[in-house]
Amino acid sequence: MRTQITKFVLLLICGLMVAPLLAADFTGQGTTCTTDSSDGSGLPVCGTPDDNECFPGGVLYREENQDGCPTDWYWKAGWYLARFNDGRISREDVPAEFQSALPPVSNKVTTVCKQAVAIDTGYYGCFNANQTGVESYEGSFYDYVVFVNDSDDCPDSFNGYLLNDYDDTQSYIIDYYQFTPAEYAILGTLGSITCYYDDSVRLG
Repeated sequence: MRTQITKFVLLLICGLMVAPLLAADFTGQGTTCTTDSSDGSGLPVCGTPDDNECFPGGVLYREENQDGCPTDWYWKAGWYLARFNDGRISREDVPAEFQSALPPVSNKVTTVCKQAVAIDTGYYGCFNANQTGVESYEGSFYDYVVFVNDSDDCPDSFNGYLLNDYDDTQSYIIDYYQFTPAEYAILGTLGSITCYYDDSVRLG
């Protein structure tokens, strides 16, 4: 009887050790986290909820049991959920088997898309309530933008592009697009600094 209990405990420990290892090795993951937050890669730090929502502090971590996520499925779902939550991938990028881990779809409008109305009307931009956006110029991709309140807070990279430049929001985005009160009601207060990411410094 004691031997059987010992075997069970050993199997349980092995299972808990293997689950995160399996979750760290599946098709499409590749090298997607860093151990150095200052390396300029823009990748989440390994072992944090930004890397996988199964780590302590993540929305899938079962704090009451102190066991992270109980199965390999949870670890894989946590990897996708972390990247969905920080905007690195879209809902459509998450495989069907893990869609149930995503937050429900909201009907609330959080994006404003419009043609520039002043200075150069060749620009077309879509800007989001989460302080990000993307612009095209005469039908072709131009840049991604991130709004912050201090230039030091510009991410080193965004959606696969390195930081190219930044400036005062008032001198460009707001002057070009001249958002209406209704549009500001959707976007909220944009950060005072705009960070730009474009083809001239694309990762890879």
